[in-house]
Amino acid sequence: MSTNMSLNVPVHTSEHGKTSLNLLERLAIGAAVVILALLIYHHVTAEHAAAASPAAHAAAEHAVQAAEVEEHRVPPGYEIPPLWACGPFVLILLSIAVLPLIPQTAHWWESNKNRLAVALVLAAATLLFYAFIQPMTYSHATMQTYTGFGSVVNVLEHAVLIEYIPFIVLLFSLYVISGGISLRGDLAAHPATNAAFLGVGAALASFIGTTGASMLLIRPLLQTNSERRHNRHTVIFFIFLVSNCGGLLLPIGDPPLFLGYLRGVRFTWTLGLFKEWFLVVAALLAIYFVWDWLAYRREEVRDIQRDETRVEKLSLRGRKNFLYLMAIVVCVALVDPSKPLPLIGVRPFPFMRELLMLAIVLLSLKTT
Repeated sequence: MSTNMSLNVPVHTSEHGKTSLNLLERLAIGAAVVILALLIYHHVTAEHAAAASPAAHAAAEHAVQAAEVEEHRVPPGYEIPPLWACGPFVLILLSIAVLPLIPQTAHWWESNKNRLAVALVLAAATLLFYAFIQPMTYSHATMQTYTGFGSVVNVLEHAVLIEYIPFIVLLFSLYVISGGISLRGDLAAHPATNAAFLGVGAALASFIGTTGASMLLIRPLLQTNSERRHNRHTVIFFIFLVSNCGGLLLPIGDPPLFLGYLRGVRFTWTLGLFKEWFLVVAALLAIYFVWDWLAYRREEVRDIQRDETRVEKLSLRGRKNFLYLMAIVVCVALVDPSKPLPLIGVRPFPFMRELLMLAIVLLSLKTT
């Protein structure tokens, strides 16, 4: 059973069919570019200053490590923000979860401009908190404490340059490169076949990313189960196993783990969670297999016959993109701006990792 869906989304276009921007939107984009350029300039100059005085940088880092050993977990002179300061974060999560469900706000929330407005207002509230209520922040990159306006700049630099841009570049790289891999086919949708799809996807997710594994396997899985009527649970368990739990073992697997890696967690630290990963994956696969076996018994005879006769062998195209995905893994694991490159001993310049990943993406687009 296959379903065709079409989604009609209204788009404001000019008479030539291109998306039009008003003056205010153009000014906002220009201001964002200028702010980003200033943040990059500040970040690069701070990195150079830290590199120019390695003794002071090492002494500050030693003080931070000593504070962590004493279980303060806070650099000297810095205070942890109060719990209520998480209010903007909680509000944006509630907006994402609740506003689409309320009839009065569902249509309003569909607009990207309205979502952006909510995000900017809550972001501004956070920056005001750091400017006036908690005017002191600490930078692990420069080992310095900032106050007042410098605190706001430090927060923006950390959120945008140190976390957001690397996170988005990683996600973009996995999405584009895995999109160049095409696995097609239509197998008999037996419970064991579906469980094998999910198991292979869970294993691949840690090494090519949950995004890559999901894009690779969702199409043949849907095609394989297109003749069955009772198949919704398969997609739900696919999301559990391939798109979420499977990517636990490496930062490359689940991009949120990449944020921990950016904060200093070792690249291979999550491999120590193999037992936990295996327990969760095995339990979910067992539950799914029993569920799908019961659902398979409820299928009509004609659907089973159609499923058994409409069989197409699996075919894989774009194999070279697996090499590009491995190159992304190498970039994430070895190119750390805070550490010298292995064997070479030269410290990477800022955003070298991201530039290398974007170059790999361009190579994938060129050769696939």
